[in-house]
Amino acid sequence: MSEQFEHQTSLPEAVPDHTPDPDAIPTEVWECESTDCKGWMRKNYSLETTPGCPLCDSPMKSGTRMIPQLKKVLRRRGINFARKIRH
Repeated sequence: MSEQFEHQTSLPEAVPDHTPDPDAIPTEVWECESTDCKGWMRKNYSLETTPGCPLCDSPMKSGTRMIPQLKKVLRRRGINFARKIRH
């Protein structure tokens, strides 16, 4: 039975893709000070001047991250243009 398992090939380990996002811009964020926590949030979405971490309640420090810029999506209201053609 051990011969059967010797011939199996192992799968390559997953390597995270660290290529920079072309839409990423430097953005001010709050980062958790705890070494065990990875919590962070955008500063412009924080309602407090010095927030606590929402995951572990530790204090947060100011920082900068390269993250994609949020884009406003415009939606048309009213007529559904795909159904405008009558059959």
